[in-house]
Amino acid sequence: LGSANWEPAKCYFLQSSLHRGLYLQHWHEKQNRSPSVSACQDPFTPTATLDEAGRSNVPLPWQDRLTSLINRNGFDAILNAWLAIEPQHRGESCLSMVTLSEYSDLVSNHGAMVTEQVLRSIASQLAVASSSKSLIAKYLPDRFLVLHFSSGVAASFHAMENVQQCISEPGFFKVAGNSISLATLVSIVGLDGDSSVESRIDELEEGAMEASETGRIIVSKVEGTWTDAPTGTESVNCDDVLGHETEETLESQPLVGGTVPINSIGATSSNHLGNIDSIIEIETMTEAAAS
Repeated sequence: LGSANWEPAKCYFLQSSLHRGLYLQHWHEKQNRSPSVSACQDPFTPTATLDEAGRSNVPLPWQDRLTSLINRNGFDAILNAWLAIEPQHRGESCLSMVTLSEYSDLVSNHGAMVTEQVLRSIASQLAVASSSKSLIAKYLPDRFLVLHFSSGVAASFHAMENVQQCISEPGFFKVAGNSISLATLVSIVGLDGDSSVESRIDELEEGAMEASETGRIIVSKVEGTWTDAPTGTESVNCDDVLGHETEETLESQPLVGGTVPINSIGATSSNHLGNIDSIIEIETMTEAAAS
């Protein structure tokens, strides 16, 4: 890994992610302008070839080893490039942070292996529910980030609220047949205007702290104020409010471009979500050195 030249693969993956984001915005705008023009109500998603089965096409230095999602380095590179596109060209988009609020207690009470399984389950739920129009990353040991390419704050809020409800269900995660309650905090910010990755992440951290201090579990920043009741005129696509999936369904989802493409009826391509059976340490930040 250390001697390999991953720059071409990184460049290709970055460009394909940006192009996909711009395509999704174009598709969304076209559907809003004239929904009857196209019979297809679902955006195009790439189809994996048979020889890609079981493998992710995320460059290894940008792949989180625990979840097979994009890691912090890869996500930062893509988000930096996305924010570098002038707002009038990239349109409306949002960024969400999902924080496993009882991460430390989970490690203390159940150990590293169970905590790893929890993180994989959350990663799978995020991928199944959000990846048709988003990019998802394992950002820190207890945090995930979601880049909503073609959603405003209100639509992103509804999508993440549904994901959060699925994760909090009693049967979402079990150990030896016993359910473990998983609490998460979600903060959401819009990506309109000029900004940096650092300032946006700081905003999300501020939102998570605001949610924790006020007893709210999901907040979004609207006109400079954190709220748990965003309003908007955006249409909510059925992909954004996908219901809770069974464990068998989650395990069958494919990974294309670091995400799991789905359509409104849950059909998928044939590429599996990587190998998530191997046990590795919780602190999976060593990939930073490889980049």
